[in-house]
Amino acid sequence: MKRMKGLLCVFLAVMMIMPLCCIDVFADENSDVNDEDKGKISSMVVFGDSISAGFRLEGYDRNDNSKPKDCFSNILCEHYGLEYGKSFFNYSTTGDASGQTLEKIKNTDPAIIKNADVIIISVGGNDVIDAIEIALYQAIIDETENFNKLGIKTDFSNPVASEGTVLNVLTDPRAKEPLGRVIQKCNESSVQNSFSDTVLKYEANIKEIVAYIRETDSDAEIFLVTPYDPTSMITGNSIVESINKMLTDIKQKSSELAESNEYGYGLNVVDLLTEFKDNTLVWTNALTFDIHPNKDGHQHISEMLIKEINDSLDKKEIANQAKSDKQAPYSDTVVYIIFGIACASVAAIVIHTLVTHKKKS
Repeated sequence: MKRMKGLLCVFLAVMMIMPLCCIDVFADENSDVNDEDKGKISSMVVFGDSISAGFRLEGYDRNDNSKPKDCFSNILCEHYGLEYGKSFFNYSTTGDASGQTLEKIKNTDPAIIKNADVIIISVGGNDVIDAIEIALYQAIIDETENFNKLGIKTDFSNPVASEGTVLNVLTDPRAKEPLGRVIQKCNESSVQNSFSDTVLKYEANIKEIVAYIRETDSDAEIFLVTPYDPTSMITGNSIVESINKMLTDIKQKSSELAESNEYGYGLNVVDLLTEFKDNTLVWTNALTFDIHPNKDGHQHISEMLIKEINDSLDKKEIANQAKSDKQAPYSDTVVYIIFGIACASVAAIVIHTLVTHKKKS
């Protein structure tokens, strides 16, 4: 049977909504675009998954990432005055995990990567979703007979039927006992080891991504956007705890890479895990069974990136200027002093010659 990410999304959304449906939600106002930043960047490239592709936003088109105007990627394109397809490139694909993003980067025109001032990598969420989904899907399959004995219909013949099955399992009071075993199976050591392997594989893929970008002779500032936790407001569930642990470990691995001598040059981490922790219901569509960012969520991500990008570019400019000054043979002040001494010496020689010549006369 084909696994579908919708199965896991329904599972997570139901667990989140049930205890939180009475919470009031307030959205932040969008900030104004700062025209002063237009022209600051000559080229930007984005690689990622459904978030950077603008999934579920108005205008979303799987085959055209330029259409969802509220997507953080396209907000950045407009903010910096870039032109889609010429100075701005978005190669994000809904469903991509870090391994698929690595392959996509390797298949991108090296000149586009080399000439970019900024490269954004927004992956990791699907790495976690895929790992959890495999464990969850198999555990539910193993309990199918027990669900059916309780009169709970299960059908995994197609994506819609699979999502309906998960809804039945989660909302039917009769499913409590077999559902408990499903969650327990996802907490077994073999499954937990597979979750640890997921984080290590993510780290290896990011290392290879950064190394490949630098092999193109790119001097771009790289921004690694960590995935947020759509279940951050849920407690007391081993599946949720496993999700949070993987996401926390991914954030930690990302930070370690950014601080390392081998991979840290120009590598910046944008921490959505911390930022979204207390704002999941505000910045995602969780209340409509969708864990992706909404319009306000994308606006906030864009604001975080704009700040990080501007700060990094400013620091880079200062560092390059300092390097240039250090490599210069003489500073302007030294040149002026030497010139002044030379002029004084020439004048002294002239005066001495004139005086000597006059005495001889």
